[in-house]
Amino acid sequence: IQMLRSFLNTCQIVVPQRGQKKDWLNFAEKNLKQAIKTHEVAWSTVHERYQDLSQCLGLDSIQRMECFDISHTMGEAPIASCVVFDQGGARKRDYRQYAITDITGGDDYAAMEQALTRRFSKVTIDSPLPDILLIDGGKGQLSQAKRVLASLNIQSVLLVGVSKGE
Repeated sequence: IQMLRSFLNTCQIVVPQRGQKKDWLNFAEKNLKQAIKTHEVAWSTVHERYQDLSQCLGLDSIQRMECFDISHTMGEAPIASCVVFDQGGARKRDYRQYAITDITGGDDYAAMEQALTRRFSKVTIDSPLPDILLIDGGKGQLSQAKRVLASLNIQSVLLVGVSKGE
């Protein structure tokens, strides 16, 4: 700490008053202001979408959403992916991938069951429950999700299935 204090005491901040360095500083300031404006617009858009979704689903508010999808290569090497959103948008540090093992190739229902069991059997303060759990799939995947949450005695999560078609 003593070395850091010594370094700070000897530092000087120089603000250019003219020339190319002044132009660069102005350019950097302009870029910063634009980035802040862009961030504010993006945040307000996400916030509005959250409010609209809350209203549509009849919820007071949504603090956290998790979305699960199963993917594979021609029935082999299944992977479950979980993406997470909160009031600030995507929470990339909370994204997860689950390598699915010991199932029949192409069995998306078993893959969904395994991924959700692994995710929700370890609920802690650091991995809180979502308000909404979006399942990419139809009635079968949604039924698996209902069954897994019921077996773990989790009742506070709203399940929503997202499928192709009507």
